[in-house]
Amino acid sequence: MKTNRLKGFSRPFRLILLAGILALCCSDGELERQFRMEKAINDVNKLKEQFYFSDGGLNDSERAELREAFESITEMVSVPPDDSSAIANSPEALQLSWQLAGLAYYNLGLLEMEMENYDEAFENLSTLVNRYGFRRHQVQRAIFMQALARYKQKRYPEAIVLYNLVAQDYAEMPEPIYNPNLDVLESPLLAAKIYREADEKRRFREQTADAIDYYFHIITAYEGTPLADAAVGKLASALLLGDLADSAIAALSSVKNPDTGKIPPLVLLNIGTIQERNLKDYKAAEKTFREFIANYPDNRLAVSARMGIGIVLYHQREYEKARYEFSLLDKMPNVPVGLIADAHYLTAVCFEEEGKWNRALGEYDFVWVNHGTTKKGMAIPLHIAEYYLRGGKTDLAGQSFSEAERDYRKMADTYTARPAIAASATAYLIRCKILQEKWEESVEILKTLALKYPGTAEGHSALPQAADILASKLGRRSEAANLLRQYMEKYPGSPARGRIAAYADSLDKLSQ
Repeated sequence: MKTNRLKGFSRPFRLILLAGILALCCSDGELERQFRMEKAINDVNKLKEQFYFSDGGLNDSERAELREAFESITEMVSVPPDDSSAIANSPEALQLSWQLAGLAYYNLGLLEMEMENYDEAFENLSTLVNRYGFRRHQVQRAIFMQALARYKQKRYPEAIVLYNLVAQDYAEMPEPIYNPNLDVLESPLLAAKIYREADEKRRFREQTADAIDYYFHIITAYEGTPLADAAVGKLASALLLGDLADSAIAALSSVKNPDTGKIPPLVLLNIGTIQERNLKDYKAAEKTFREFIANYPDNRLAVSARMGIGIVLYHQREYEKARYEFSLLDKMPNVPVGLIADAHYLTAVCFEEEGKWNRALGEYDFVWVNHGTTKKGMAIPLHIAEYYLRGGKTDLAGQSFSEAERDYRKMADTYTARPAIAASATAYLIRCKILQEKWEESVEILKTLALKYPGTAEGHSALPQAADILASKLGRRSEAANLLRQYMEKYPGSPARGRIAAYADSLDKLSQ
């Protein structure tokens, strides 16, 4: 006869022991479901990446497949109870499963946004916010996207309320302050821009003033943190949004370190930048940048201040002095590669402005050889060809165009694994062809660009550009219309879809 192993224990103890055994069994089940959901999320994200990588976008069948996959993830776990204490006391694995379901709803929202199904996107995001909002940063991001959905629908009052709701929540408990969400932080500015777009001047001024106060609060409350640093830039943007450049200088100048009485480095750099770019007060900007170097010579932003000095001297046509400042960057520690390239490029520009072309050419060659993939470096072969073309030196221009075409083709071939660089090099190659009025070759390269790099900005715009050449330069309107329809099929969510469709229809009529 088997012995009852619970015999001799009190009834309450037996109940506790049985509850523990059941909890353990449930825990194993919850863990298994959590792992299944994590795997499902990973699998669908990989599938999404595969679709984007292969096609540069999503077609209708791919969107449907992704939607079904994300919806199946939301059905893998029951909806959380309304009682927050019940949620808090649930097994950790179950809580994580709910969070994964919320992530699936967020992805569904993004998918519907891409398809311009803004009401459906809003509802999926609302489900996340109302039922699965366990992580505050995820809720903030979801509300931010809801605001964007309402903005896209031109439901401006609702968008403004949501943007301000995100901003208020972020100000009350910004998390984490060492890794700020710049999109969320910009919410008050986006609300102000909506009022400006709607031409509601009074509300625009009020919202801008609220944004200024908002950023001042963050700068004061979280001084010295990345969040406060980010708020400095947003404060400057808020002031400039209201055409208050002078006020921006005054407001930023009032931000002082309580220990030293000095304007903090990032704030000082913003002041100099506004003086340079917005006020065009180059003397004042030079003074501010030099003050930065004097006060913070070892600060990581000192290189930007030094660059600023060179730029404002260039604007004042003090080319020799500007070149000297640019040369100092080579001697400074930890200078970003892009900044070194910019300094040598601007040195070349100074030489060119001084009429010292051979010296300029040497600097341009240095940048091309050492920093050819940077934004400034990429433009150099074409810039040299255009220089000769403008000067009427047709032989040198022709030779330079040939060399530029060779260089851009080589770069595109070398960087096939880096689409952004390859596409940019191909776009410059096309510009070389266009400047020489080689229309047929331009069209063929544009088609190749669209096919090989559809996910890049250059690839995205290639077919409309090719269609324009076919219609305006080669008179092949029917072929141009076909290219535009290929574009619409490839990028169904394009904001220019309506305009391009109308253009294609007009080309068809003209070709009849």
